[in-house]
Amino acid sequence: MQNISLALKMKCCDEINFAAVARQYGLSVSTFYHEWRKCFQLTPLQFIMKCRLEAGAELLTHTGLSIQRIVETVNFSGTYAFHCKFIEKYGETPGEYRKKHSGR
Repeated sequence: MQNISLALKMKCCDEINFAAVARQYGLSVSTFYHEWRKCFQLTPLQFIMKCRLEAGAELLTHTGLSIQRIVETVNFSGTYAFHCKFIEKYGETPGEYRKKHSGR
């Protein structure tokens, strides 16, 4: 599962087909989900969302991209969803996070 997690993390901003990932590693979909959850205590989709939020936070800190462009770059479903999940994870809006962590 560690190898799969590294591969998924590197491609977290792409569209991901978990059934194809499972097949690629010789696993059934149900085995993949079961083993993943056992190993990481979250679903593969939750892992991808976490990685996308982290990638978004990195872009907020190190680029001047607009929040809308960051949402598109990290392949989040929309700006509202990104804001809500970002606040849930980091306790502040993306704009507040950028001001606080980038020195801008």
